[in-house]
Amino acid sequence: PTLVSAGTASVAAMTDQMPAARALFDDLAVDHLGRPHVTMGRMFASEGLAVHGKIFAFVGRDGRLILKLPRARAEELNDARATEPVVLGGRTMREWVGVPLPDPPPGPWGGLMEEAHTYVAELAESR
Repeated sequence: PTLVSAGTASVAAMTDQMPAARALFDDLAVDHLGRPHVTMGRMFASEGLAVHGKIFAFVGRDGRLILKLPRARAEELNDARATEPVVLGGRTMREWVGVPLPDPPPGPWGGLMEEAHTYVAELAESR
């Protein structure tokens, strides 16, 4: 395939994943929204989960679950290829990872979302 058709196929695949990614996120978010200090917030034009006003999880434009984790944990997961680095504006975000849509769901999304919630809650409480 040419670069144009390969890129078009990639964009189409990402678009096709969004409804499933959003549905899985929404299912998992229900548990978190029942917890103290957890609300919905906005991050990069996406609705996400926040604790103490700080975003810890959202679905990116490409259908990946984007999570904030401790830097060492993010590196560990990226090195193991369990997650992917998040790059914004050409810069790798060291505490953020992208988790592809699992097949079958929920795959690692639930556990990693729990880790992100715990991490960001602890960060917010220590300030």
